[in-house]
Order: sequence, then C-alpha cells, then structure tokens
Amino acid sequence: MNDRKSYTRRRHSALQQIKKITKEISIYRPIGSKNLKHVKQYIMEYAKNIGLHVAEQKFKKKIRGHVCSFSNIIVTNPRSSPPYLMLLAHSDAPMIPGTEAAFDSATSIAIILELIRHILRYDPTYPIMALFVDGEEAIGGEWAKDNTLVGSRYFVEHYDIQHINKVFVFDLLGGDFKNKIGAFKNNPQSTPEITLLYDINKRFSNQLFIHPEHSFIERIIEDDHIPFMEKGIHYIHIIPHIFPSSHHTIRNSYSNINWKYIDIFYNVFFEFLKKTV
Repeated sequence: MNDRKSYTRRRHSALQQIKKITKEISIYRPIGSKNLKHVKQYIMEYAKNIGLHVAEQKFKKKIRGHVCSFSNIIVTNPRSSPPYLMLLAHSDAPMIPGTEAAFDSATSIAIILELIRHILRYDPTYPIMALFVDGEEAIGGEWAKDNTLVGSRYFVEHYDIQHINKVFVFDLLGGDFKNKIGAFKNNPQSTPEITLLYDINKRFSNQLFIHPEHSFIERIIEDDHIPFMEKGIHYIHIIPHIFPSSHHTIRNSYSNINWKYIDIFYNVFFEFLKKTV
C-alpha cells in the first residue's frame, strides 16, 4: 500500500511539474521573437537547475532572401557518456498570430524535461540527452524543404552523431485519445520500441500506442526526424498520425490540453526508459 501511495504521489507531482512548464512556454513564439528567446532561456535555466549540462548551438541561415538567427539547445547528463538516447522537440511555433502552440510543441518540451529529471533520480548515470531545435516550422511561407527543419538539419551536420544511439522525436502531444501513436510503414526499424510502448500502455486506462502488428501507419509526415533518417541514425517518430484538430490554429492553447493524455503518455514513456538502458 505504501508503495502504491508513493507511486501515486510521484505521478501527481510529475504531472503538476509538466503543467507548470507547459504554462510558462505556451506563448506565441515564432523564430527570432522575444517570446522564443524567453522560452529558450527558461529551458536552459530549468535544465541547469536539475543538474544538466547545457550548450546553445547558435547559427545564421539565409531563408528566402533573409538572414535569420537560430539556436538549438543541447542538454546532456554530465554524469554519463555517449552514446546517448536522445529526446527531441522543437522550441519554435508557427507564424500564426494568436496561437500558443501548446501541443506544437510546448507539451513535448515539458514532458522531456520532466522525463530526464525523473529518470536521473532513478539512475544518475543514465546516458540521456535532449535536443530542442529551432526553425522547425515554415518560415516566410508554406512548408517546403528550404524553409523548414532548419535546426535539426544544422545539428546533424555540426554534431558528432556517433554520440547518438537513437533519437525519439516528440511532437503534437496532448490532444484527444483518437490521436494515437504507432509505427510508420516507412520506418519499420521502430517496431521494437513502439511494441514495448504499446505493451506498457496496456496497464493504463486509455491506449495511446498502436501495436505494429495491428497497423503500420501509411501516412508520411515531414518533421524533425528527417535529417536523422537521412544520416542513418536510428529514430522513432513519436507523433499521432491523426493530428489534434487544433493543429496550427488559435485553439492550440494551454486551456485545450488533454491532461489525462499527457499523464498516461508520460508514465508509459518513463517506464519505457527504465526498461531501455
């Protein structure tokens, strides 16, 4: 009984912390904005406060005739060494005035920070890192190869990718339970990870993960996994194949987050991390 009460308290505490982080960073934050700078500073300070090593990878890139400034945030566990298991989310938001981009991807950032904080309490030497990339969203126009995924493309070209064992790319978390996550047909190598996540998920009240045997997802989604895929890095795309209905609208707000979804996702993934390394 005491173990069960302790688990319940930890689970409640984790969810409250995720809510706190998400609330702070669910703001309109397109590239180059003061709001995005605030979000990055918040992430870096939070990571440092939980004992992580933080580096900011700054660079400039010409996008459709304009020189834009970017920066990725690289977070590593200083008590471990590579190769690392990487958790990735993008820090910027779409250029849609009024959107808080809570699902896209404030919730993912908050979950990652709390997962790392929690897993290092379980194992202080866990070889984990996080990457918060800039410039994922379309810059100055419709989505295209030349104006998106800027930060992740820069990272794979300027970081020793041999230090990465596998990368989990988080995005669009916290919608309805119909927004399920599975293995994509164009990435069959993710089958073992998705299968384990599915099996762990069966212990919880709602199923978020789809077993690959039941269905391989046909949909092709362009996201920050692509530069890693092109470099031959083992990646797992953790994104619902049916996007939340509020995607890229002003309804993508903190007030519309499904916290039960977040709670289940977080606890499934934490149990997954415990079994993975």
